[in-house]
This record gives sequence, C-alpha cells and structure tokens, in this order.
Amino acid sequence: MACGALATYLLVLACLERRDPGTITGEVLRVESRKGKEVARFLALDEGNTDLTTAWALPAASQGIATGAQVRLRVSRGTRTIRSVELVRAAMPEGDRVKSPKQDAP
Repeated sequence: MACGALATYLLVLACLERRDPGTITGEVLRVESRKGKEVARFLALDEGNTDLTTAWALPAASQGIATGAQVRLRVSRGTRTIRSVELVRAAMPEGDRVKSPKQDAP
C-alpha cells in the first residue's frame, strides 16, 4: 500500500514538472542557505501584487542572488522549484538604500 502511494506521488510530481514553467518577477526578501554546497537553498520572493510571499527552492548552482535584488524566475509552481533565474536589478549596497523617515513619538 505504501509503495503504491509513493509511486503515485512521484508520478504526480513528474507530471507537474513537465508543464510549461511560469514566469514571475519580484524582489528577493530572503535567501536561506542550508548546510552543504549541493543542497538547495530557498528564496522568499515578493511579487508585489499580494500580501503573501512564497518560498522557492533555488538551485545550488545559482550565484549572485542577494536580498533586495529584483529577479525574474521561471518556476514550476507545482513543486515550488526554480528552473532559471535572471537578475533584473542587483541589490543596492546597504549604505545606498533609502531609509524610511522616522516618525516622531507621540
């Protein structure tokens, strides 16, 4: 029974991966690395059109993606994996970012 369920699950994942990838663009909110260089990292992306952020599995070979960068991703929505990453705008250095004005205390 368990083997049949696992085989069905893997078959569904394979079908999801065969679909055409979607394209999304947004700002990188966070990149989380795991231990080991061959393990996938995760990227939280703000698409700007909703209050939700989504975590995507970033391939280990992807380099140069930093918090604050604007990226265009080709993704498999069913498995939450990134197929390719295109840097739209690099992240600004911390000193160049515009700081939000401080509000006076009441």
